[in-house]
Amino acid sequence: MGLQNLTLSYNNLSGPVPAALNGSAIQRLWLNIQQGDAKLSGTLDVVATMTGLQELWLHGNDFSGPVPDAIAVCKELYTVRLNNNQLLGLLPPGLAALPALRELKLDNNNLLGPVPALKAPTFTFSGNEFCAAKPRDACAPEGKVTMLNLPGYGLNGTVSQSLANVTTLSDVNLARNNLTGRVLDSLTRLASLQTPVNDLYGALPAFSPTVDVNVTGNLSFNTTAPPTDAQPNGESPRPRPTPGAPAGAGGNNSAGGIPGSGKKASSAVLLGTTIPVAVSVVALVSVGSMFLCKRRASGPPQAGSVVVHPRNSSDPDNLAKIVVATNDGSCSGTSHSGSSSSQAGDVHMVEAGSFVIAVQVLRGATRNFA
Repeated sequence: MGLQNLTLSYNNLSGPVPAALNGSAIQRLWLNIQQGDAKLSGTLDVVATMTGLQELWLHGNDFSGPVPDAIAVCKELYTVRLNNNQLLGLLPPGLAALPALRELKLDNNNLLGPVPALKAPTFTFSGNEFCAAKPRDACAPEGKVTMLNLPGYGLNGTVSQSLANVTTLSDVNLARNNLTGRVLDSLTRLASLQTPVNDLYGALPAFSPTVDVNVTGNLSFNTTAPPTDAQPNGESPRPRPTPGAPAGAGGNNSAGGIPGSGKKASSAVLLGTTIPVAVSVVALVSVGSMFLCKRRASGPPQAGSVVVHPRNSSDPDNLAKIVVATNDGSCSGTSHSGSSSSQAGDVHMVEAGSFVIAVQVLRGATRNFA
């Protein structure tokens, strides 16, 4: 008759059910609750070929994929435990039609659709994504979609605007995915919106107080810019150019910016500093010349003073007439194009327009060229 009982529960088995068991005469198959980090996995296709199967315990593993339609041929099955796996999709009608079924446990999977109506006395199905709370309840009246349940499916991209076209939609659960973008204003009409643990950003639209909204775990939420604008190493995001503005406008550029923009900025700063200083110097020299001329007419220069006279047009070889008053009241005069020497020491001269201005005068007028 071959192998009928295979009970290997609480071991360290991993991988799929061996293909060698395909079509076997096994009646009791207990492979539940493997202890290792890697558990039994794969689909249930091989299991569905065991037509004499009566007891099927596969709970506490990592089996995935849908429950196969072919399980309907296992008409002697009376106990089925598939809870705590990764099964998904709709339940096949043949599972509910098994005539000997007394126990069915489907808890903690990813099963979808309506809950089937079973005659089994023991039937548990919590922890799935069924669209209805009780057996025999339809997913939506007239076949219309009222609930979207896709938590933890690794979804990427943004929340689609097309959801606004599903006018019967009332409950949306997109928790624990990788969704980005903003929460749509069109979703404010929902009865429940669950989008925790995603990458959403922006301000939350105004929902009615009666709406169940959960957006926790979105680290960039309630900001006005997407997280992709952030620069590496915590740098501030670069300013975006204003549409229609010329290149280089809209902000300061560093060494890595537009070529030549640094020189333009330096030139602008230099001109902005030099022009006011030059105007101030000319004004001060003019006022000083008038004042000194009046002082000279009234009496001899005071000790340590320097008198700057305009260019002597009758003597083009002499750029300026410099009179230096010494401490004893005597004066000495000389005419030079570069410097003038007297008893008071060397006085270095700088030509400015039609005047030759002493460096000391410039320093005093510009606060030491500040």
